[in-house]
Amino acid sequence: MLQNIRENIQGTMAKVIIVLISVPFVLVGAESLFSGGAGQDVAEVNGEELTVQQLEEAVFLEKQQLLSRMGQNVDPAMLEDSRLRKKALDTLVTRTLMLQQADTLGMAVADVELNRMIMQNSDFHDEQGRFSRQRYISLLGSIGMTPAMYKRLFRTDLLRTQYVSGIVDTGFMTDKDLELQSRFLNQTRDIRYLVLSLEKFKQQLDASDDEVKAYYDNNPQAFQSEESVVVNYIELNKQDFAPEISEEDIEAAYQQEIADLETGEQRQVSHILLEYDSSADKEKAAQQLRDIKTRIDGGESFAELAAEYSDDIGSSNQGGSLGALLEDAYPQAFVEAARQLGEGEVSDIIETDAGLHLVRLDQILKTDVPDLEERRDELASELREAKASPLFWAAVEELKDMAFNAMDLQEPANALDVDVRQSGEITRNGGQGVFSDKRLVNAAFSDAVIKEGYNSEVIELSDERVIVMHLERYQPAEVMPFAKVAAKAKDMLMTEKARQAMSEQADSLLAELQQGADVEELASRHGHEWQLLLDASRNMGGSASPVVRHAFTLPAVTGDQFAVDKAALANGNQALMVVSNTEYGSADSLQAAEQQSIRQFIAQGLAAEAFQLLQQHLESEAQIKIY
Repeated sequence: MLQNIRENIQGTMAKVIIVLISVPFVLVGAESLFSGGAGQDVAEVNGEELTVQQLEEAVFLEKQQLLSRMGQNVDPAMLEDSRLRKKALDTLVTRTLMLQQADTLGMAVADVELNRMIMQNSDFHDEQGRFSRQRYISLLGSIGMTPAMYKRLFRTDLLRTQYVSGIVDTGFMTDKDLELQSRFLNQTRDIRYLVLSLEKFKQQLDASDDEVKAYYDNNPQAFQSEESVVVNYIELNKQDFAPEISEEDIEAAYQQEIADLETGEQRQVSHILLEYDSSADKEKAAQQLRDIKTRIDGGESFAELAAEYSDDIGSSNQGGSLGALLEDAYPQAFVEAARQLGEGEVSDIIETDAGLHLVRLDQILKTDVPDLEERRDELASELREAKASPLFWAAVEELKDMAFNAMDLQEPANALDVDVRQSGEITRNGGQGVFSDKRLVNAAFSDAVIKEGYNSEVIELSDERVIVMHLERYQPAEVMPFAKVAAKAKDMLMTEKARQAMSEQADSLLAELQQGADVEELASRHGHEWQLLLDASRNMGGSASPVVRHAFTLPAVTGDQFAVDKAALANGNQALMVVSNTEYGSADSLQAAEQQSIRQFIAQGLAAEAFQLLQQHLESEAQIKIY
């Protein structure tokens, strides 16, 4: 089951899950979803009970996020319910507080808007770009999610997004704040610097054989070989279980496909929606729809009337068009009315929770029936897949039983008529080919395989491939002979000596600079060349950017003052720098677009901080019980 989820979450369905775990989590760190349900309670938040079902859904979606982010590299232990439950419960409580606050503020998600967004999701469209109910159900089912569950989670996520946006979008900064930020963000400095090259210091040094041998003897941990294993293994692939497909099988599958296509149809619908808040408003809306219906019957354009009168902002600018009729996404009364219409016909007034509707059936689309020759190869492939699957999984189950009880892999191999193969050398960093997979590496180095001598568990690499292993040879980490690593030992010693010499010279130069030595004279005396950056800004790119970033950590200096320092660079070199002539930025010197960019950036940061503080306040004031 977990492998099935893993495979699907890396593809199209990753987008479906991501839509449920987006903006709000950036701000509050939540990673799971809240959904309704019944059952034994696990917590209570301000009198609202959280059930076992809600927690299970939250744990389920925690797994989806891990799989989406890490794919095949995820450690199976990370997917255990026991490890995810506490985090899922914490974030479930956080989400509940957010939704309660959204409800207090009167926020809601209309059914029509929810349905429209589902139908516009391109992941649910067919090759012609139309909403496909079959694809919708299939994609959700591939990760164990029902349409009802998806809609419920999607609705609450949209509601939460409203709530978050209502706070974050109100962030702003004053002109004084802009001036203050510009003063520092657009500050410039003059920077003189030189780089001491570790490689040049290495070229100026040498080490005797005795020094190298002494270094080797004093640092044995640096010269250890990698721990490694070689394993025997059995691999099962689904494709090896695919039988030959007869012409009769292909013909039968084709006839069934034709029957399915001929009975299938897709209804394209439009509507005009009028919302109401009271009984009086309802009667006014009904009368208005009756008048609109009369005008439509009289020949006026449905699309133009929808654009003028419909309260559904999602479809009104499309002439009321909702696209394909989605039975699971629309209220039953709406679906039944649309089912009774002929092309171009308009229904009587239909009432749903969203309001009052007039529904028009725009078009009935039927799928073209393909020719047998066009479908032959694909049908044969589908039949082979369908027939291979049960044979493959039966063999997998047999392999699991036999490998668990056998002392090695030969007996299972004989029973299944497969070969026992041997891997190359595998280290804890991985091996060649399939043995680069982290799951196989972890299993190969498990205590059960190395210490106990057992067969590994049967590891499902995908829905079509499994592997089981047995230890052939184990090589522990050990100190390699000096002769084998003499060159490495010398290089390491030279690097260490060069780093020490470079550091000593950097300290000496820094001391002279701090005492007021002339920069150019000092560089010339020691055979170095200073580089000069005038009016350098803190966001300057290029090779000098590490030096610039460090220079802007030093105190601002003006007039005849200067600041000096050294910095270790990522490549092992060291830089010395002299910083002077600090000039502060000003908002007046910025283009309008630059000012707007700074305002937006700072405002978003302040809004995110305000949101976090609000959440902390809600949590501190909430009545929360964990059972």
